[in-house]
Amino acid sequence: MIQCLYPPESIEADSPVTTDGYYRSKLLKLLADQARAELEASNVYSKWVHRALGPEEKMHLTEIACEETKHWYGTVKLLEGLGVGYKEARQYEDNNYFYTISHILIPRYR
Repeated sequence: MIQCLYPPESIEADSPVTTDGYYRSKLLKLLADQARAELEASNVYSKWVHRALGPEEKMHLTEIACEETKHWYGTVKLLEGLGVGYKEARQYEDNNYFYTISHILIPRYR
């Protein structure tokens, strides 16, 4: 049986678990990476809206881009609740090759 060391509500900015450097750093890294992924997805779908064939396809891509932007905004608000501003969150992101490769490959599909 798995035992939780901290209750789920203990990740608030003023809770004792946030003073634990390891847990806090992992949480901030996960949230920062999630925010980056959501923003990247929003940007990709936004770039494809003008390439859609018809109005229904354009609306569908627009709705997906809007949804991804809302996810990004929600993640940014979670980070702010933990005392990390939007610009500060970049320092917690993982240096992952996926984003570099996606920026190289995706523009080629025009």
